[in-house]
Amino acid sequence: MIITSTPLFQGLPKEDHEELATVVENRIFNQGELIFSEGDEGIAFVKLIQKNPSIALNMLSILSRRLRRFTSMIENLSLKEVP
Repeated sequence: MIITSTPLFQGLPKEDHEELATVVENRIFNQGELIFSEGDEGIAFVKLIQKNPSIALNMLSILSRRLRRFTSMIENLSLKEVP
């Protein structure tokens, strides 16, 4: 199942992966192709998150770790002296 190898969903229990599998769709996108836009409906995913908030909390945790790492990288780069 591709969900288990997706970083946003790693760390979730098997039951959550199975729930996600009921609402996700496996698609391949070309570079630059629009995946979704503001106003698109995500009703099934929203209902799943409302039913099982641990999925959303896990996603937020992973995204916040990434943001902290990138912030640190930017801070380190911005404090470098230019010769």
